[in-house]
Order: sequence, then C-alpha cells, then structure tokens
Amino acid sequence: LGVRFPGQIIEQCAHTLAQPYAVSARLLGPSKVLRISVAELQQKEKDNPLIGIFFHQVFSLDLYNAALFIMHLKNARPAERLEQFLYLLASVARSEPKLGRMQLVVPFHEDEIAEILGFSTRQLKRVKKQLREQGWLSFPSTRVWSFPRKPCQDSKFTAMSGDPALMS
Repeated sequence: LGVRFPGQIIEQCAHTLAQPYAVSARLLGPSKVLRISVAELQQKEKDNPLIGIFFHQVFSLDLYNAALFIMHLKNARPAERLEQFLYLLASVARSEPKLGRMQLVVPFHEDEIAEILGFSTRQLKRVKKQLREQGWLSFPSTRVWSFPRKPCQDSKFTAMSGDPALMS
C-alpha cells in the first residue's frame, strides 16, 4: 500500500473479500492500528447498511487519491519526485519553516526513500547531489534535511494526506 497517513484506513476491503491477506504500510507519524474482525464488521453492516456505503466511499476516494498521487509522482522528473516527497513529509510532520527553509527530520533511511520513490539507492544519491549542488537541498545534520518552503498553490501532492488543511 505504500505510504499511509494518520487518519487513513490501512485496509478496508479485506472484509468484503472475506479473506485476510498481508498488508504493508509505512506510517508517517504517531499512529494506532486497530483490527476489526470480519464477522464483527459484517454484523455491523447488517445492523446499519450505511457502514458498507461509508467503506465503499472511503475506499473509492482513497483509491482515487492514491492513483492521482502516483500518477503525478511517476510523471515527475526524479528531482521533482524527491522534492514533492519531502514537501509531503513536511506537511505530515507539520514542520514549520525557519528563515524561509523547511527543516525536516527524515524518518527513513536512504534505501527506504529510494524504494518509496521508485529509485535505486544510487539514483537517489545522484538526485540528492544534484539538488544540493543547485542549492535546493542541504543537510544541517545526518537526519535533518533543509529545503525551501513549498509554494502554497501546488497542492496536488498533498492530497494523499486526507487533511484538508494541508491542501490549502
């Protein structure tokens, strides 16, 4: 499933298939994962048919947002992919700019970031070097990445968070 955000449902269709299956997600920030048994959820759907409609609508919206996010990300140049991913992480972490630049403690190792973005670790290192040489990216410390504040009109990559406040 890739990157998931606080408030998003990690897997909401396994109960419809009546078959559990492996699910993986990278959680960004403090999260709580709750389990509901298939039988309990099916009973709740029988008691209140609106629950099934709710899950269908949430799942449809989630799939739409995920597809849109992936499409924009995959069509972007490699440097843009990393830039937008960092803006996305900063929005979830609710990082505040300091002197016009974001200071973000990146919660992933390079190999994990490369995997999320569809890069090899080597390609990620090249992209980081390119952005550093352009002055866009700097590293005040090992895990802290610094980059310019995001222009507020570009919200296509923040739509995955599900938080309307992040899409302004």
